[in-house]
Amino acid sequence: MADQSTANALKETMATNVLQLLLRLCELHCNASGGASQFLARARLALALIHSESAIVCTLLDKDSQRITSLNQRLHSIIEQNLG
Repeated sequence: MADQSTANALKETMATNVLQLLLRLCELHCNASGGASQFLARARLALALIHSESAIVCTLLDKDSQRITSLNQRLHSIIEQNLG
């Protein structure tokens, strides 16, 4: 039983860390003054994350709909802000 709870705790920690990593990636160059290239780079990164292997991302996020929705909304927001 302890092995199962340890495994679940590790999955939870990994999912949280992966979400934080992906959200930090989205914030790269957020405050730098790089002009149009900065906006395009952020939009490209967000698009790449959206169109990457979504099954793998979902698995890494422990198939938690709240985490997945949060990441998806943030990525779409970045695309809209930087291409709009």
